[in-house]
Amino acid sequence: MIRISAGWTKTTNKMERNTVLWQAAKNIRLIAMDLDGSCLNSSKAVSERTAKVIRKLIQKGVEVVPATGRGFYRLREDVIGVGGIRYVISGNGAVVTDGNTGLHLSEHLIPCRTAASLADELLALRACVYIHQNDGKSTHIAACRDAEVLDHCRRAREKGRSEAGPVLRDGLGDFILRAGQDVVKLGAALWKFDGFSALSERLKTDYPDIRGFRVDSSSMEFVSRRAGKEKALLDLCRHLRIAPEQICAFGDYENDIGMLRMAGIGVAMGNAAETVKQAADTVTKSNDDEGVAEFCETYILTEQEDEECGRM
Repeated sequence: MIRISAGWTKTTNKMERNTVLWQAAKNIRLIAMDLDGSCLNSSKAVSERTAKVIRKLIQKGVEVVPATGRGFYRLREDVIGVGGIRYVISGNGAVVTDGNTGLHLSEHLIPCRTAASLADELLALRACVYIHQNDGKSTHIAACRDAEVLDHCRRAREKGRSEAGPVLRDGLGDFILRAGQDVVKLGAALWKFDGFSALSERLKTDYPDIRGFRVDSSSMEFVSRRAGKEKALLDLCRHLRIAPEQICAFGDYENDIGMLRMAGIGVAMGNAAETVKQAADTVTKSNDDEGVAEFCETYILTEQEDEECGRM
């Protein structure tokens, strides 16, 4: 697929770019939205304006699909709060769920023994390490050996991203092995740590069956090598018979880059990392300035609203 921005140069003016975007937007059948840092504002909420736009998209027949690192459990009800959303990509692309049936359309998990080994290795780095279990509540289990960092872990869990399980002082690897289940994802929060690049390269060699990426300035998350938001989107598109060029995707961090590149229109948030902006076709306003709503109102809902005005 040729990207819509492939022919753009520094001399391509705003009007020309807008024309290309409007033309591409006519074909959009699915909106894939990262949540934290994209659809959600800094208060971790969907604004009234964004909620209204999501409802209009659904009324227009567009599939609105959250694509997030969060778990599926009560995501639509408690986090987004807008009815009509059917499909959810969770665990950074590890699982695609049909919310109407509860069935997993695709599932790519980290093997139990691999997760246990990696968890203990990351604990040795003074990290707060956490997993999402593959159960009905995306249960979040965390562990940390350092008392100060453990306090960070407990405060972070107050955000309520999934059902809270125990916080351990140690032994997360043993916990995973005793449970005997493959895990959705594994993450590590490392405050005041400047070795992410070296850690990422080393883990590529030591754990070839998983992939890791930054999710914010102090954290990395890991999923199966077969998982990822872009791969999950392709699985969902095959199920829905939607072509990649009929997708518009929004994101702000490293785990969104693949999704933005494979979508017909890849949109980086104004608050996105520079590497994400470079990977996208265009940049919208920040999450706190309701960039998702702004882009959809400008390019995707324009025709619908014009028709509504014509009937008044």
